[in-house]
Amino acid sequence: MEKQGKLVEQSAEYFDWKPVEELELMISIDEYGKSSLKCRKGGKLLKAIPSKYKKNDAVKKYQEINKQLKEQYVRTKQMMEQAMEDQTSFEVWEFLELRKNPVVRPIVEFLVVKRIGRTAADTAPIGFLTDEGLVDDFGNVLPVKPDDKILIAHPFDLYASGRWHEYQKLLFEKKIRQPFKQVFRELYLKLEEELDKDDSRLFSGNQIQPQKTVGALKSRRWVADYEDGLQKIYYKENIVACIYAMADWFSPSDIEAPTLEWVVFSDRKTGEARKIKEIPDVIYSEVMRDVDLAVSVAHAGGVDPETSHSTIE
Repeated sequence: MEKQGKLVEQSAEYFDWKPVEELELMISIDEYGKSSLKCRKGGKLLKAIPSKYKKNDAVKKYQEINKQLKEQYVRTKQMMEQAMEDQTSFEVWEFLELRKNPVVRPIVEFLVVKRIGRTAADTAPIGFLTDEGLVDDFGNVLPVKPDDKILIAHPFDLYASGRWHEYQKLLFEKKIRQPFKQVFRELYLKLEEELDKDDSRLFSGNQIQPQKTVGALKSRRWVADYEDGLQKIYYKENIVACIYAMADWFSPSDIEAPTLEWVVFSDRKTGEARKIKEIPDVIYSEVMRDVDLAVSVAHAGGVDPETSHSTIE
């Protein structure tokens, strides 16, 4: 957390115009938190830094700082999306501290958060975190304490609150662009008929392209295993999700795209299958969203999957 703020503090001097030989340079951060290196000569903005200055040490420093700020934006965005999926908790003061960073603020400002109940009977209100408190879709402000714990709300939290549609409407009407899909994210709910089963056949029969699937899901923390197929491990919950298909995940391509068979959840320590009803709703939804992505990748390659099974609000 502290690292996110230190880079901006250390880079503050680069946010104003400074002379570098015949040029003036500055790093600008836009309303979305994205940085860019600006250059002007004689008061006129240039499209790019002239090539003869590329080896100048000061120019190199500006380029390096700009690169680091861009990387910080990408890293923070990924971290926040992962925190939502993993249901990672933050203390209110931590989140408010992040809002002071011009790169990070646009990422966290428009994320819907859920306050964790202070007692077992306490409701878990949701809204946008501000200095005044938690602001819900009606504009009501609920005071929060600095040490209150919050989660980045998952669509399942919004669905369970009964206010999901209202938050979608609010973002749409105010033309708010979130850094990653949260409020408009696809949600997959467990089917009644699979609750007592230890595998899901929601996407059974759909064709997939192994290499493209591995490539598409790599950034989603899936790993191809020679014995166990494509799997994703949830260490905190001790759950392993695995996609089964008669496929060689390591060969360049198959003559014919294999069909997906089932998705199974098992205990990380014992290897025993876990029933669908025992799997946390957020994990189930995210795994199924990834499987749907794998099927869509096959579709992009010319194989037509069935209509998406995601819940459409």
